Amino acid sequence: MNRTSIRGETLRSVDPPPAVGDALAAAQDSVGRVSDLLHEHCLDQHSHFVGDAASLYSRVRDAADALDRADRLEDAEPARAARQRSLLLVGRAGVGKTHLLCDVARTRLADGRPTILVAGQDFDGRAPLPQLAEMTQLSGSAEDVLAALDAAAEAAGCSGLLMHRLYRKFGVHSRAELLSLLRLYQIG
Repeated sequence: MNRTSIRGETLRSVDPPPAVGDALAAAQDSVGRVSDLLHEHCLDQHSHFVGDAASLYSRVRDAADALDRADRLEDAEPARAARQRSLLLVGRAGVGKTHLLCDVARTRLADGRPTILVAGQDFDGRAPLPQLAEMTQLSGSAEDVLAALDAAAEAAGCSGLLMHRLYRKFGVHSRAELLSLLRLYQIG
């Protein structure tokens, strides 16, 4: 299991990404205040920075730009997916999506990490989530299957993974369509 240390905090690869939005906003506010102070106290009558203030202002502007880029990255689709712990894999027919999912499932299972892979063609016309228990041959509801997956993942010290191919059976082609489908058939 991969581990990373951020500010003395050890994060495992299975941990959700740290929330950085508030820290970014605070940093942006602080850099903005420094910029305002430089403008207020370090400009001559021709609106030019005096002394080392020009160099400092250039660095403050670079910091503000970097924070703006980080803020956009934090709001980007991959970051949102990481926080939601979801991935929507799309592509043309025949490019290897199914092979990739099968390879990931095989590797995870070989490493002892709980994984369930279900395919769209295995579903019938009923709501997909209630069929999950039938497909996995576990007793109980889909909620029970997901709880068992979570418990197995916790015991293994990793994240459980439920992979599915719903697009063929249910016409899911985008993250919005997938989320709508899952909300429509939400458990509990």
